[in-house]
Amino acid sequence: MVTRREFLDALAVSAAGLAMGTTAKSYSRVLGSNDRLNFAVIGLNSRGYAHLAALKANKISARISHVCDVDSNILKKFADKVQQEWASPPQLKKTSAKFSSTKM
Repeated sequence: MVTRREFLDALAVSAAGLAMGTTAKSYSRVLGSNDRLNFAVIGLNSRGYAHLAALKANKISARISHVCDVDSNILKKFADKVQQEWASPPQLKKTSAKFSSTKM
């Protein structure tokens, strides 16, 4: 049976070992949850392109991850434009019903 003190001592030693293996330089390469915002654009015709233009100005800290429109032709055209700008394709949806359950 391991006592609580022995467990905490072992935990502290292993945490110290992990801390020694990472440097401040490696932390700068990790994108944190607050470094980039993911956007879903719903309804793509005229206003969708206005959102695209505004987000292009903040490419470093913003990304369009989902696009939604009932018209398949408009959806595909807008998704192609987003992929040209961000080099990663957004997820396509025809309805916005499941956006709240989708991890962005």
